[in-house]
Amino acid sequence: MKRAKYTKGVSISLDPEQYENIRAITDEHEISIAEWFRAIAEEALQSEADELARKEKGGRTKGGSL
Repeated sequence: MKRAKYTKGVSISLDPEQYENIRAITDEHEISIAEWFRAIAEEALQSEADELARKEKGGRTKGGSL
């Protein structure tokens, strides 16, 4: 039996112009809107993780361990 990869749903409201712009992008890339949002969320989460890592690294003194 195949396991579900995505199990948590999220609902958002977009204004019509936002929706149409996103739909045009996803149509061009031949992906679903959900797939597009998952990719955008992953990029944002990675960016946040990178920023946190930079802040933590910047707070260490010289000679400190990694």
